[in-house]
Amino acid sequence: MLLIDGVKYELWTPLTEDELEQMVKEHAQDIFGEQSIYLDKKQKLKSLAGVGSIPDGLVIMFGNMPEWHIVEVELSSHPLYEHIVTQVSKFISGMSNQNVLRKIADAIHDEIARDDFLKLKLKKAIEPTEIYRFLSDLISRPPVLTIIIEKDAPGLKEALSTLRYSQEIKVVEFQTFVGEDVDLPVHAHLFKPLYGTLKKEERYHRRRVGGIYPLSTSNLLAKYGDMPSDVEGMTWRQLYDSNTDGNFRYFKVRMPLKELDKKETQQEEAV
Repeated sequence: MLLIDGVKYELWTPLTEDELEQMVKEHAQDIFGEQSIYLDKKQKLKSLAGVGSIPDGLVIMFGNMPEWHIVEVELSSHPLYEHIVTQVSKFISGMSNQNVLRKIADAIHDEIARDDFLKLKLKKAIEPTEIYRFLSDLISRPPVLTIIIEKDAPGLKEALSTLRYSQEIKVVEFQTFVGEDVDLPVHAHLFKPLYGTLKKEERYHRRRVGGIYPLSTSNLLAKYGDMPSDVEGMTWRQLYDSNTDGNFRYFKVRMPLKELDKKETQQEEAV
């Protein structure tokens, strides 16, 4: 029981997944932060039909450390392996398909282009990078798989750990409490947000170890794009634009720029 100002709140369990999905949609920025865009499967992702299993939502986080999330909303009553783990494994398989990733980037870009508020919000956050360039670069990186569930199911995290996935799989327990004996449908939510500011030492540590590098390719190009590249006569931006192949851009541009940025970071820390 939760007691606030004399009002008793009882834990409420949604009857359907749709009820929980609606709450997650309403509180998406509380979960993922103000510098995020949440797209849900019903209104926003219809164009992804045919690419495999469609997630309940996609999230673009464009703060200091941009990342994107595939969101699956689940109920703890769902079978653990037969439903939840199987569904997540389908997303993992789909992320290895470059055609699927391109369609995801296109779908997100199309939705943002139709919404002047979202377009302005993202454009101001990533300037001078062009929106589609930012999205395509971000989507080329492995997503964070995020499961939002109304009550943490016993054995869920252990079961997810058996999946072969190089990035983190996060579980958000999104609890809802409903007030007793009140005229209005008063309710409260309890959950741990997925955004926050990393301390300086945490940012440096994350650069030194594995995982997603803090700067996207767009960030790196904004920082070093006008500098001469490893190819004589071409800047890093020109080298990036000279070939649209993802592998070329990753190994010939992103990887060298990551090493350059690491060296600069180490030098800054040493000062």
